[in-house]
Amino acid sequence: MNKKVSVGALLAIVFISIAAAIAVTMSVSIAIYNKLIVDLPGRSQMYSGLSELDELVRKEYFGTIDSDALSSKTSAGYVSGLGDPNSFYMTAEEYVSYYSKLQGKTYGIGARVCLDSETGYIYVSRVFDNSPAYTSGLREGDRITSVEGTKATASNYNTLVEQLTGKKLSSVKLTYLRDGKTTEVSVVKGNSGQSVFFEDMGEVAYISITEFFSNTPSQLSAALEKVTSSSAYKSIIIDVRGNCEGDLEYAVKALDLIVPTAAEGQGSVAKVVDKNGNEIATYTSDAQTITMPMLVLTNGDTAGPAELFACDLRDFGKAQILGETTKGIGTATELFQLKDGSAVILTIGEILPYKSGSYNGVGIVPDYQVELSADKKAKFEMLTSQEDTQLQEAIKILSSGSTSSESEQTSQ
Repeated sequence: MNKKVSVGALLAIVFISIAAAIAVTMSVSIAIYNKLIVDLPGRSQMYSGLSELDELVRKEYFGTIDSDALSSKTSAGYVSGLGDPNSFYMTAEEYVSYYSKLQGKTYGIGARVCLDSETGYIYVSRVFDNSPAYTSGLREGDRITSVEGTKATASNYNTLVEQLTGKKLSSVKLTYLRDGKTTEVSVVKGNSGQSVFFEDMGEVAYISITEFFSNTPSQLSAALEKVTSSSAYKSIIIDVRGNCEGDLEYAVKALDLIVPTAAEGQGSVAKVVDKNGNEIATYTSDAQTITMPMLVLTNGDTAGPAELFACDLRDFGKAQILGETTKGIGTATELFQLKDGSAVILTIGEILPYKSGSYNGVGIVPDYQVELSADKKAKFEMLTSQEDTQLQEAIKILSSGSTSSESEQTSQ
């Protein structure tokens, strides 16, 4: 039996369908609008104030306005206004330099240097094997007294050190002092960024990681291969004191060379959560692992990815930590390039290690509290291995076969 539907009922159904469609469309539109227009009142107030300032300056300012420089400084000021020391703006030129450094593509003479505060000279704290610096005769402990004929002083230290890096195969003239004798050499810039350093200390293998850059994992892999391929080494010291640069991704890749598959805890090497607690990044590991006794050296300048590295090695039961409480920068940053070639590094979330809670703002407390004296801290990069009481304590503990946190102690 056929049922007839009245025209009025049909029209009612049509109107209801149209209303429902409009309601859904409006709901979606509002959601999109809210995402696009974040904090509209705050942004309007800011733009209004900036517009008023710009109008005033362009009308009343006596000098000439460089629009490009003004735009760059405005962008830098905006990010600076966040009050976050880990977020910053870079010009296009600064971005190119930063990115090259992050990728380990900064070329130099193949030496690590620091300021000799007593003389103002550039102190050579490490010379890489087979580097241009090494083949030119530079050795650890030398003091560079001039660069391209300009005498080295404390005030021009940063400027002169910049001249030690640059275009590959370019050269730089140096004068250095050793045992009271000065020598002048021309050193070619051809050594790519080095962030991992290996040293034989008898039965203990010493590995220093200064930054976590793109080529750090491969350099660490090469150092670990030296250790595992020789029966001479019984234990490992990994030094991340002063390590405060690099990217979380590269720190995790370095960790993956030592720790097994993440299964306990959170089931991942690390996670990053946003301000609402939402997981925005997860880092995993494979089954490759190293089983030798291990200690990690930290200090108050160990920061960011290096803190995760030390924390996770302990969380996985691979190492204990010796030294001083770390800086406590447990946030993740991300690099965003802007349309004009400039870029911004922004803090995007908080890092959660394998098992431990967040170390952001509190740092990581070592198992063995070993403090350097004030005078040794002041010239930390110039210390010899024998003068480095933290390193010597680590060697002593590993040589005795005891890495129990029950022997926690403090020394100078």
